[in-house]
Amino acid sequence: MKQIVLIVTSMLFVVTAAMAQPQRGPQGPRGSHMMPQHRGPRAAMKLVKLTNEEVAAKFARTLRLDEEKAEAFTPVFEAFLASKAEVDTQYPVQPRRMAFRPMHKEQPTEAQVAEMKAVHKEMMAKHKATFALHKEYRQQFLDVLNGRQYHRMMGLINDQRMYVKLVRITPKTDEDKTNTDEEQQVNARGTDGIASSIGAVTGNTSDSEWYSINGVRQNGQPSQTGVYVRNGKKVLIK
Repeated sequence: MKQIVLIVTSMLFVVTAAMAQPQRGPQGPRGSHMMPQHRGPRAAMKLVKLTNEEVAAKFARTLRLDEEKAEAFTPVFEAFLASKAEVDTQYPVQPRRMAFRPMHKEQPTEAQVAEMKAVHKEMMAKHKATFALHKEYRQQFLDVLNGRQYHRMMGLINDQRMYVKLVRITPKTDEDKTNTDEEQQVNARGTDGIASSIGAVTGNTSDSEWYSINGVRQNGQPSQTGVYVRNGKKVLIK
């Protein structure tokens, strides 16, 4: 009897474990967030710099501001970005990672030491100006944001991903290529639809000379159907 109970219990355990496992399909486990692998050609993308208004809207969405707060946040943030751009223009120096220099290497020269001191001085001036800028706008931001939203914004203020967006580069279709070819042909012609080179040629030639629409001189009257130029005018031959 005990053996029968153990066998039944083992079978129930196996069935329960099998039912708990996700069913796998051609696109991964059912109910999971796995996506099928993209096997087609990848779309070309490019980075586009956002305007101050677009950056402000992106920060407002990130901070989950409602419409009223976003409307009050946008002008303050745009003014802050303009002031920040002035500081960056005034102090264009960028922080550089210090390279590891082994002890047995030669000591830096006086010119290198002077350059490092000048860079350090400019960096300190930039940090001081940036700190003053943040202090100036801090209360204006806190009038709109709460403390958590303000610290979240300041944590993202130097994230370059907040200032750009990815744009898909759409390839030209056959219709676009056809329109481009037609535009090039129109630009190569004069205002009356005749090639500009024909107007200069027909001015000093006899009236019996024929030219193609592209300005190629014909031997007598053409026999093929098409549009030709004679005496500075287009003539249709059927």
